[in-house]
Amino acid sequence: MTAWYRYVDGLEYVGDFESVDTLFHDADGGPMAVKITLRKYRVISETPRTVLLDVGAYTKPKRVLKDARRRFAYPTTELALKSFRRRKVCQQQHGEATVNRAKAALELVAEMEAAGEGEA
Repeated sequence: MTAWYRYVDGLEYVGDFESVDTLFHDADGGPMAVKITLRKYRVISETPRTVLLDVGAYTKPKRVLKDARRRFAYPTTELALKSFRRRKVCQQQHGEATVNRAKAALELVAEMEAAGEGEA
């Protein structure tokens, strides 16, 4: 039986702050680091245009078009890694756009406060 692949990222607990360069913190302030994991999905069935993937015990199987530009999973780890990279670049661009919009809004608030607007 063949398999398809997808890379995902998440956070994992690390024992000390010195073990990694980029850290995040959990709700209790514990050190967390980014971890990339390769997920492997078993192919349940296949047609000339689609594959049906087993994505877990508590979810319905996932149908993936073989020739779609963007897919949930890929037939090789190389294609899965390229897709992961594209997803993370888009995630970074969206995050930067959100930060820039928040900065612009805060600048407008500062201008409004300086002009005395918003006071009762």
